[in-house]
Amino acid sequence: MSDPRTGRRALGAYLMLTAAPLLWAGNWVIGRVLVAGVVTSLEITVARWLVGAAVLLGLVARREGGLPRLDGRQWLSVVAGAALGMVAYTLLQYEALRHTQAINGTLIFSASPAFTLVLAATILGERWGLSQVAGIALALAGVGVILLGGSGMTAAGLRVQPGDALMVAASWTWAAYTVLARVAARRLSSLAWTAWAMAVAGVGLLPWQLVEWWRGAGGLPALLAEGLSPRLLAVAGALLYIGLFASAAAYVFWGEGVRRVGASVGSVFGNLLPVFTALLAVATLGERLHLAHLLGAAGVMGGVWLTTRPASGPGPAAAPRPVGRPR
Repeated sequence: MSDPRTGRRALGAYLMLTAAPLLWAGNWVIGRVLVAGVVTSLEITVARWLVGAAVLLGLVARREGGLPRLDGRQWLSVVAGAALGMVAYTLLQYEALRHTQAINGTLIFSASPAFTLVLAATILGERWGLSQVAGIALALAGVGVILLGGSGMTAAGLRVQPGDALMVAASWTWAAYTVLARVAARRLSSLAWTAWAMAVAGVGLLPWQLVEWWRGAGGLPALLAEGLSPRLLAVAGALLYIGLFASAAAYVFWGEGVRRVGASVGSVFGNLLPVFTALLAVATLGERLHLAHLLGAAGVMGGVWLTTRPASGPGPAAAPRPVGRPR
């Protein structure tokens, strides 16, 4: 007889892994608007992590009775997480959206679960059954239906854009971050690890941003010069959303969900991102919902179910838990 607490714990993980892509979908929609001549990728990234770190560090101090002191290994894991998941991935993502079509960028990013599978198998020794492999294939097929059929384009009609290479690099860095989240912060809570990583990213990029402003680059100084204008308020609200919801909330959900179910299983939920992005685009940008969106969403949901359902055959579906506390 299964333990009800185990079922509730798994359900909670799946809900968190679903909420994170939903919040990130808003970041993709808003981020694409912001980089289209309003602010730079660096400005979004710095604002995102400074706001997110301020919120999470305050939450850590309240929950854990103060900010934990980090030893050398913990600092190393924090800096690696910041470099991969907060700096490299975010800058590459926003810059790619500036140089390539959205359909190209999101389609390339949908391959990140496959990249994660390769890294998790290589580094963590995680193994997959046929159900999990089929789930990944079905989810990726659903993503392809949404991106290709939903836009009225075909795979042959895709053009190679300069930003495509940036999205390939972004997908690999995200895969590496997802695997790192599984094994990082041995004696540090998931919340504290994420908060410190955001702080390292934001503070580390701030001098670079100040130099860019001194050189006359960036869009925020010009907006501030306009005074309390509607455009400034809109940009400020967008940056606050990215920092509070697409960063502080989403990264906590993602980190805790991955810690509970593993890097490979958790990564599949990233395929929900284009589903939620399509829904938000219909609601906010007036885009039409096609049958391909519905069929693709069904494929993604079916793939997630196949990947997360318990293995029925003999033998474990995943490798033994690695040494140390996974995140």
